[in-house]
Amino acid sequence: MRFSRSIALAAMLASPLAVHSQITDSLRVGDRVRVRIAASRGTNVFIGDIASLSPDTLVMSIPGGKALITLPRLAISEVSLSDGRQSRLLTAAPHLVLLGIPTAMLATAGPFRGPHSSSLNSQRYMLLGLNALLVGRAISRTPPERWRPVYGWLDRR
Repeated sequence: MRFSRSIALAAMLASPLAVHSQITDSLRVGDRVRVRIAASRGTNVFIGDIASLSPDTLVMSIPGGKALITLPRLAISEVSLSDGRQSRLLTAAPHLVLLGIPTAMLATAGPFRGPHSSSLNSQRYMLLGLNALLVGRAISRTPPERWRPVYGWLDRR
């Protein structure tokens, strides 16, 4: 019984490694890529889909069918494949924590008493509304795209 549990545990721990080792380091027509061009002044970045690929050139189509760009392999400093977008929850988590503490403090505070109580209560509700807007903005914002560098095509001789 213990032996089968240890095998199951080893299989669960090794499965992410097996999945990661199956990721290919090659480019295919239609892949979404980010290409950095080594320039004399700064670095130029192009994002688009691969229209065609040869040993010496990469032809990219800019999204929206605006143009095709032919890039020689010797001018390219980095090629990265898109791995999709990051999780909304993971990108909003720091905002939720930072804004959640003051929101909880404002929401759980007792009502104010005294000559300025209506003004203070109004300010509290305004701050709660602003915090809710900031949290909503953090959650609704489109998360950034993840990129995985690919070296197989670029390092070919």
